[in-house]
Amino acid sequence: MRRVAMAVLGVTAVALLLSGCGDFRERAQEVEDRLATAERSAETASSAAAQNTSRLIALEERIDALEAEIVELRGRISEALPPLTEARSGGS
Repeated sequence: MRRVAMAVLGVTAVALLLSGCGDFRERAQEVEDRLATAERSAETASSAAAQNTSRLIALEERIDALEAEIVELRGRISEALPPLTEARSGGS
């Protein structure tokens, strides 16, 4: 990101010099400020993406654990209850 920022700053500086702009320093500072703001925004976005990825992974693990628990509970229920055919024939 910094290389790109420096390249943009360099190209801007050369363009301003070639155009004979008298307020080169002011414009260069403005560009530098914009690049710094963009860099901070990119860092914030990167941090947010990392946090979101971490949350998604935690949620996926939680879902997997809940699904495993459901399978286990279904197994326990099927062991505890007699099959429907036994229940119907025993009740007749």
